[in-house]
Amino acid sequence: MVERPTLRRWSRVAVLGFVLAGAISWALWSQFGPQRGGVQGSPSANEVDAEQLRRAHLMDELMAGKVKGGGFALVDQAGETRTLSEFRGRLVVMYFGYTSCPGICDTDLSQIGAVVRDLGSDGARVQPLFITIDPERDTPSRLSAYLADFDPSIIGLTGTLEQVNRVADQYNAYFAKVPVEGSEHYMMDHSAYIYLLDRNGGFLGAFPSGTKVDRLAQVVDTYLQ
Repeated sequence: MVERPTLRRWSRVAVLGFVLAGAISWALWSQFGPQRGGVQGSPSANEVDAEQLRRAHLMDELMAGKVKGGGFALVDQAGETRTLSEFRGRLVVMYFGYTSCPGICDTDLSQIGAVVRDLGSDGARVQPLFITIDPERDTPSRLSAYLADFDPSIIGLTGTLEQVNRVADQYNAYFAKVPVEGSEHYMMDHSAYIYLLDRNGGFLGAFPSGTKVDRLAQVVDTYLQ
């Protein structure tokens, strides 16, 4: 059994993760994100600045542990309404992403599935949730097809844009639509954290994208004891 860390130690680990992930996310977003200049199909400089400020604000709040959290009701990949409260008694591992994500979402969902399997029989006491930040395209049927490639314990959730915005705001999850220049298509710029909620749905902390499976499993196992 893993030795239970103090809450202070866990907080330090979480904050370090936030700092590292923030620096990496900011660097990538600045380099590969929307360009300044008001080119057709791209946001103006003022719009980009506003998005940078919004993302930075959410990051600051997350680092400070100022996460409102709370319950929500969304629709799963079978078209059924699911609420956070129905998972009471289980730890919840939650991730915000979208099915057209070019790579990072796939990797993180694979990591989450690996954690559940790594926990063996205790994995049944953990509920992974994948909340789309692209509800315009991610219908229940699309979520179902996408999640078929991952661990069957993962529940996909979608809803109206207003509903998804509300949940993202509760957990300081950033996302924004990024038009593809010269095309009707778009990508989604978004933060990438693996959230951990306690048995009552309370926010425990968040891991940066790319956290190793053994580290994730160790912390989840600790809170299962």
